[in-house]
Amino acid sequence: MKSRSSVSIKLFSLTCFLIAWVLSVSSCKSMPNNKINLRGTYYWAPCSEKDTYQDFLQQKDKFVHMDKLGGNNLSELVGITGNYVWVTFDFDIPQELQGQDLGLVVPIIKFADDLWLNGYNIAGYGSFPPNETSAWFQGQYFLFSEEILKPQGNTVLIKIWVHGKCRISTEAFIAPRLAAKNYSELLTFLHSRIYIFFEGGMFCAFLLYIFLFFRSRKKSPQHLSFALLNFSTMEFLAAFYAPDMPFYTSQHVSNLLYFKVTLCFNAYAIMYFVSTFILNFLSIKAPKYIKATNLSVFFFQSLITMAAPDYNFLMAICPIMLFLLPLQLGYALFCLFKGLVDKEQREKALTLLQGFAPTLLTIAIDISIRLIRPEKIYMYYTIIGWQLSIIFFLLLLTRQFYSLYYRVEVLNTDLEKQVMIKTHKLSAVNIELENIIRRSNEDLSMAAVVQRKFFPYPSRNFKGWDIYIYYKPLADVSGDLYDYYYNNDKLNGISIFDVSGHGIASSLITMLAKDMIKNLFDLGTINGEKVSETLEKFNKTLSDAKGSVDNYLTGLLFRFGQFDTKDRCNVELVNAGHPYPILYNAETQETTRIKPFNIDSQFGAIGIRGLDVSFQQTEFTMHQNDILVCFTDGILESTNQLDEQFQYERVEQIIKENANRSSKEIIELLTKALDTFRDSKPLQDDITVIVLKRNNSSDYIEELYDNN
Repeated sequence: MKSRSSVSIKLFSLTCFLIAWVLSVSSCKSMPNNKINLRGTYYWAPCSEKDTYQDFLQQKDKFVHMDKLGGNNLSELVGITGNYVWVTFDFDIPQELQGQDLGLVVPIIKFADDLWLNGYNIAGYGSFPPNETSAWFQGQYFLFSEEILKPQGNTVLIKIWVHGKCRISTEAFIAPRLAAKNYSELLTFLHSRIYIFFEGGMFCAFLLYIFLFFRSRKKSPQHLSFALLNFSTMEFLAAFYAPDMPFYTSQHVSNLLYFKVTLCFNAYAIMYFVSTFILNFLSIKAPKYIKATNLSVFFFQSLITMAAPDYNFLMAICPIMLFLLPLQLGYALFCLFKGLVDKEQREKALTLLQGFAPTLLTIAIDISIRLIRPEKIYMYYTIIGWQLSIIFFLLLLTRQFYSLYYRVEVLNTDLEKQVMIKTHKLSAVNIELENIIRRSNEDLSMAAVVQRKFFPYPSRNFKGWDIYIYYKPLADVSGDLYDYYYNNDKLNGISIFDVSGHGIASSLITMLAKDMIKNLFDLGTINGEKVSETLEKFNKTLSDAKGSVDNYLTGLLFRFGQFDTKDRCNVELVNAGHPYPILYNAETQETTRIKPFNIDSQFGAIGIRGLDVSFQQTEFTMHQNDILVCFTDGILESTNQLDEQFQYERVEQIIKENANRSSKEIIELLTKALDTFRDSKPLQDDITVIVLKRNNSSDYIEELYDNN
């Protein structure tokens, strides 16, 4: 699960990078600096199929200025059922652009068009009825020769066939010939031809999954649905670069048929196969009536669309077809969200969401930018997201095959080891030595298990407290010790100790000390003695108990008082040579290292015979949302490749930046920061971190815990 989450994060980052790159390219697009901007210069008038340039001259005074319109500005003027319209504008040539060929760039004109400059027919894109075709999303470039240009009063006239949702871009400009042509080519690439590159990835995914489906003994419907989903998307994208398809430009395939097959039919197919893929991935067998409904909707959409007699009919049924699309996904989405709740399905459901995350993100981006700036032209970033989703599922498939390969490899390796053992017997002495080492390792592992059993569960909520503990031994056994002391739901105290040295001796001291300090703390609480007195008794008792063993302890011992009417809690602290704990004040949003009031009167560690000690008691108050953090010196003294230590400042910064999070989240962020800081450098000491966060004591709900 961790590896899939890592892949998702990387794909999400890659999605953002690619979108940022395309947005930056789209925003500049090598826009020529020296140009004539035509924004706000358009005038329009309706015309007929037979109107010529001479007709335009006769009715030039009837043209109306095109005010700012929405994304489908031509359709807003003359409707979607098919009409001709004139669009004209005049321009003068500034001194610096005179005496050279110029180029007009119009980012998009839909449906088909023909253009004149000063009465000369320059060029056109697409074709008018009866064999209508469109330039679709290609950038349109028109060469204006120096011979027909005038310094002042140039007139451009465009005759446009408006059919369906059509528009003319308001971002047109005139620039030197080469600069204009290069910009137009870039527009065409970003809005049309770039999708050809994505076709390759989807075609490879289609071939791979369809091959897996037919070659596997157990035919996986998941592989088939994903293959067909890629194939449908590949066919859908063919609409965006239609003018580069020979059979489209030669009119061997009508625009109507091409539109039906690419955009319409494959849009329905995509929704259908997304639905089946989700269900197959989750291993859910849909009820027969659901299957019948989805198939019926798909076939109804396909039949009505393919039987459409003309483009106008398609436009009329478009709202109905769009309304039916989400119905295909209804049951699949229900199962997906249900799977997030179900423990058995949760991993698969989360994997699906991770896989589709780049697609969902880019869908949101596409919708947002088109709502904010409907008049501008953007590429469809959803295609980038879908490519990354494909990569995710391909990596997932690769991981499954690797896992299978790894299991086979492990079996082969184990077999080879058995053969080697039988063919190369060691001497009796070596065998005995190996047995001794093996028993020692087992004993050490058992000691680690026993030691961990002595420690309480690291996550525990008490009335008014949110506690989480991070415990990471340097080896199997540890010299760190922590414990908390409580009665039912009330937390009375908590402790953290660090035994000098490493290995078995240190771990034995922790097990010796744990019950000793607990009994002394409980007894001291009952008798009303100070925490400093309890720690002094612990020092004497432990020193006598461990005898001549050299190991000693440093540590912190806390006692927590009752909550008052303002939900405040008094805390008593004694420090025996241990790193200072950190207190975060929620009101001031600052951290403080809790030190004795008189540092000079504080000295000594625990468990050293004949050494005087003085443990000074410190008291402070904790309010709601205050945070107390204590730790062993393993975290502060951890070093990176430059031998720099982690130190207090980094710990305090993480606490302040994440004070609104839970104790568990704070520890996770802290340990993640430590791992990043260390890079590949190994730990040098045991690490224990305790985070206690004050909660509202009246919000406490009793929980059940496993004592094991």
